Amino acid sequence: SAHAVLAMAFTGKYVDDLSGITFSKIADVKTLTYIPELAERYGFDFDKLPEVLPSCSFIGGVSAECAANTGLLEGTPVYVGAGDVMSGTIGMGACDDGVACMILGTGGCINAHCSELILHPEAKIPLHSSPVGGWHIFGATSAAASSYSWFANLFCQLENACAKLQERSVFELMNDLAAKSPAGANGVLYLPWLMGADCPHLDSSARAAFIGMSFSHTKNDMIRAVLEGVTFDLRVVREVEEEMLPTPLQLIRLMGGGAKSRLWAQMQADVNNIPVETTCCDEPSALAAALYAAVGAGIYPTISAGASQMVRVKERYEPNPQTVEHYEKIYQIYKGAYSALAPYLFPKLAAYQANAPVD
Repeated sequence: SAHAVLAMAFTGKYVDDLSGITFSKIADVKTLTYIPELAERYGFDFDKLPEVLPSCSFIGGVSAECAANTGLLEGTPVYVGAGDVMSGTIGMGACDDGVACMILGTGGCINAHCSELILHPEAKIPLHSSPVGGWHIFGATSAAASSYSWFANLFCQLENACAKLQERSVFELMNDLAAKSPAGANGVLYLPWLMGADCPHLDSSARAAFIGMSFSHTKNDMIRAVLEGVTFDLRVVREVEEEMLPTPLQLIRLMGGGAKSRLWAQMQADVNNIPVETTCCDEPSALAAALYAAVGAGIYPTISAGASQMVRVKERYEPNPQTVEHYEKIYQIYKGAYSALAPYLFPKLAAYQANAPVD
């Protein structure tokens, strides 16, 4: 992995992080050990796999060669880290049961800590080791904030021009328009499957769509529907994840470009009926990297204890009971959209778009 290559480059020791080995597809998520038989099946030389250590473990000091190449002080201690998404989750303070980190980036995902190993019976959500100990649930949807960018590029030329004149982000203008549409976007639904459906459907033939349009609807409704559709899709992921969690989620920490939108943050709280918080640090993955080193150096006893000191809450959004009730009605309609379209329409459309024979 990249971690092991970097460890070798900085210290001369070939060490991987324990939380990352389940991404290799040759490790057992139950025992968190490599499986020699799987390594052989995929053509890996098992004897050449790196040593595996938990996050925050001491690897070694910066080597003389690395010091000469980088300007770092020889002997500077180097500690085991973790992957970017897992680190982002830690850097948002989602280190315990009941707290999730939702990322609203190009794709969207919900990352939740799980102290107990609970495998989903239909394997709908990936499960990995966690830097904190225990497990890390990682459910994703493929087109989150990128859905908003796609709509802006295709349909918001006027808003883009106005944003440039006002020296504002086009997304700020779009948020203002979306706020003029009521919760539920007057019955317009957006299905965010521009790159196929990810968890929990895992259907590459799924396609994006607007449903429910009539002459009465406006661009404001469509813009709001994009935000709501992504939010609904992430709620579907969250509900499946909760089948694998020892306790329901009590708090969502929001990160990524979409977290900058107060409208979207409040929407997440209302659709999920769970409080949402944003944090002060714009680079939580980097914050987690510093946290691993701080724990390794003995400044904090555990990652969780360190996160409680290093992660600061910026804003908190409480669910609005009336809006929660309103969203519940249209969310139930949204949940039926995939099963209504998937068996017949999606495979035929995907085949047509690929210039393949359509049955």
